[in-house]
Amino acid sequence: MVVYTPGREQLVKRYSRLNIAARIPYLAGGQQGYFTRGQARRYGIADYELSRGVEYEQIERVANGVYRLIGAPWDPYASERIAWLQLISPLTISEHLDDPWVWLSHESAANIHVLGAFEIFRHTFIATRPIRTSRNVEVEVIPEGIKPDDWTVVTGMMVTGVVRTFYDLVRTGCDGGWLGNYAQNVMCPQATYQQLED
Repeated sequence: MVVYTPGREQLVKRYSRLNIAARIPYLAGGQQGYFTRGQARRYGIADYELSRGVEYEQIERVANGVYRLIGAPWDPYASERIAWLQLISPLTISEHLDDPWVWLSHESAANIHVLGAFEIFRHTFIATRPIRTSRNVEVEVIPEGIKPDDWTVVTGMMVTGVVRTFYDLVRTGCDGGWLGNYAQNVMCPQATYQQLED
């Protein structure tokens, strides 16, 4: 039996025809090279094409339903971003900005703001409705959501602001010594007197 193995020219042609990066430049570019299966479908990329993209080393599968373009810049928030994308998929960043309903929060937000060195076992989010999540994600449901002044955008992710993060950590019983340092060294320069008093 003769087994046919494609030559280099055939592989290059197949690789060029697929070219996932060229089909989602703005999507992946705004998400540090990451995108979800649901987002890809909206750009007309079928599941079998994602599988071939992994095979041709155009993309890598980094988590359930999340992919990353090969050669994308290093992302210091990779773990947080992957968890966040899994929650908002198939929405894009711009769509979520228009109507935000999930925010990175608590210890995860504190680490994003470089306010501490929490050891994160599960990323924490605040959402306006219940979400089915994986074991490494915890979601607190607050139906009314968060006021616009209480969150910010960090490299495309919606994250609770410094003052709101402090408030959430107090509510959940974070270590008092750390909170004292946080309030003195981080919050005071950024918070108003009324915010601190509240």
